[in-house]
Amino acid sequence: HYKALPKFPSSERDLAFVCDKSVTSGEIKKAIKKYAGKLLESVEVFDIFEDDEKVGVGKKSMAYNLVLRSGEKTLSVEDCDKAVAKILKGLEFDLGATLRG
Repeated sequence: HYKALPKFPSSERDLAFVCDKSVTSGEIKKAIKKYAGKLLESVEVFDIFEDDEKVGVGKKSMAYNLVLRSGEKTLSVEDCDKAVAKILKGLEFDLGATLRG
């Protein structure tokens, strides 16, 4: 199947979340897709880290690369920040995951 090349550039964001060890990478990816909406082109996990001293007892950190793109315009920093804010709020609500600081 033929798919035209995108007219507008993508924007990437790397985000690391701290969550309970019982939360799976698949659950995080599903929630990211749910809350990012149509701007999300792809999401891939690139790191899973467990260390009781650095992320907390019973917790782990999972880092994801998000590629955002619009078919209508070049995304501004504000557009990307809005999408990330929705993702953060949704992950905290659904899975208790917070942005790793």
